[in-house]
Amino acid sequence: RRINSIFASASFGFRGMLYLDATLRNDWTSTLPAENNSYMYPSVSSSFVLTELPALQNNRTFSFGKLRAGWAMVGNDAPPYATGITYQPNQNFGSFPVYNVPLGLNNPDLKPEQTTSFEVGGDFRFLMNRIGIDITYYSMSTKNQIIPVDVSAASGFTSRVINAGEVTNKGIEAILYVTPVNTRSFSWDLAFNFASN
Repeated sequence: RRINSIFASASFGFRGMLYLDATLRNDWTSTLPAENNSYMYPSVSSSFVLTELPALQNNRTFSFGKLRAGWAMVGNDAPPYATGITYQPNQNFGSFPVYNVPLGLNNPDLKPEQTTSFEVGGDFRFLMNRIGIDITYYSMSTKNQIIPVDVSAASGFTSRVINAGEVTNKGIEAILYVTPVNTRSFSWDLAFNFASN
């Protein structure tokens, strides 16, 4: 397997309040056919710090607030030797090398897998950071999965590698922070997690 890549990134910030980050990467892999061996993964993420607004600065009740969002696409190549028939070595027969054709039929038309994800969330803290909540909603979808499927053994093979299927994950994650006691000599911090996928 050999992968060549190029990568670029950019970050922007405005008054310590608004941030934007973007990346772009392209890979060329040796494990996919020449017409499908290039795949790109862009990403964009941003955040907005609410408490940097003049009306919310130095607010003892609402200590900190940030909204965030992100989108990304990621590619994935195939295992080596998945696009053509290759011979597999076996134990020598005496001094003679032995090779056999594998039982899995490879695919010269494979495409790269592709995963697209989206996420939004926020981080909010209150009462001088004594109470806080961090909540995130995410959605991910993977398509063109590279998977082996069973075929009739009468064909001379027992499986074939194809692009198929789409898997989607969606969920919510949340963390609640509480500091019921905070003195100069002692601090008691609690964290409660919740996740649903």
